[in-house]
Amino acid sequence: MILYQDEWLVVNLKNAQGEPCIEKHIDVKNLYQMWRNLFMPRTLSALFRSSFGSSRTVSRICYVTMFLFILLLNIFLSSRCVNYVFASTPLDAGEQTRTFLKSVAGLNLSTYPDLSPSIASSRMMHSQHMRTDVRILLGSGSHALEASTTYVDNKLWNYKLTTLGEPLDGEKALSECLEVAKGAIGRYQDLFNASHTNGLVGMLSDAIRSQNSTIENGDALLNISRRQDFSTLLDYERYITIQWYKKINGEFISPLQSIWLSISKSGLVTGFMDNLATHYIASSRINVSEGQAMNISRPYAEAYAAEHGQEIVGAGVTLQWQYDRDSQRGDDFAIYPTWVFEATYSEIVQGINGYSVVLWADNGEVAAHSSIGWIGMPEGTGSTDTEYLWGFLCIALVVLALTGLTTFLRRKNSGGRGISR
Repeated sequence: MILYQDEWLVVNLKNAQGEPCIEKHIDVKNLYQMWRNLFMPRTLSALFRSSFGSSRTVSRICYVTMFLFILLLNIFLSSRCVNYVFASTPLDAGEQTRTFLKSVAGLNLSTYPDLSPSIASSRMMHSQHMRTDVRILLGSGSHALEASTTYVDNKLWNYKLTTLGEPLDGEKALSECLEVAKGAIGRYQDLFNASHTNGLVGMLSDAIRSQNSTIENGDALLNISRRQDFSTLLDYERYITIQWYKKINGEFISPLQSIWLSISKSGLVTGFMDNLATHYIASSRINVSEGQAMNISRPYAEAYAAEHGQEIVGAGVTLQWQYDRDSQRGDDFAIYPTWVFEATYSEIVQGINGYSVVLWADNGEVAAHSSIGWIGMPEGTGSTDTEYLWGFLCIALVVLALTGLTTFLRRKNSGGRGISR
């Protein structure tokens, strides 16, 4: 069932058993605006006019056809997520994003009259967590920006501001950008109830005062980096990058227990990721030694080597903190210590030159293992899903339909001109 309600296209589909399998709210107005501003003027106008001449009616028909295709493709791609439902109302997610853009990112929203968000929410695969993605197009033309945020269980996970045209105006010094980051984190802590950021503001103050790019204490580590080259838009958008790690067991660091943000050359917050809000330490005990991990993992690499005529020339294990991939232990946002074993073979055979084993360091069980190499996908990792095939099939059908329409109209127009002569 597809309804148009309160300026939202509500898609509610059921499977063969009559159970809801997709429920999606699409902001059609904002989707069309993005389609019109970003693609139509520069790309498709020239293509359609070269195909159909100056016929505005035919061009508009093609515009509408392509937009409907984008809309259907949007619904199709979202259907890859199981049990598509909303964790919160579109208004809630949109308001949270506007609050972040204005108070944390430092954007002057009054200069952008239309801030209609495009929002999609789904239950994450192999998980009970709800993910909500929000996109807002800011402005148009050479100064257009796109802001996107992702929430997990209504907690902000990440944010990105993308420049769609010229670099952002303005230029700030390093100290000014750090002050921007300090203020942004303070407001984020207050507005989003992010008490887990305690300590980051103080360490940023220490970095500003000492002019050091690395600040460390017994509980955390702060790294600050600055780009020197400005050859791409990304260099302007991420002039300053800051990563703050909360130490695990007072010793180990992991990106999964960190906050990352970037500041543009113009002094705006252009990137943000708060893994501390979403991920948590489920176990910090390391009950398997390095030698035990080697003894458990090496037979997997030896068995593969014997089967494929290979020889191990090097092997080692490293301790890493990883999330519960595919919810093997119940929650893919739970973090556990792992031993990662990697073996290198004497030569490359069919693109494979090594073997990897991931071992849970707290209970000694093997989490994953597969061959590794430089060419193609490792054996055993291929997907049997046919969903991407259907997507490509849809695209091919649309291309064929447009090609047929082009040929038909050309023949019709040629025939008409011949009679008039």
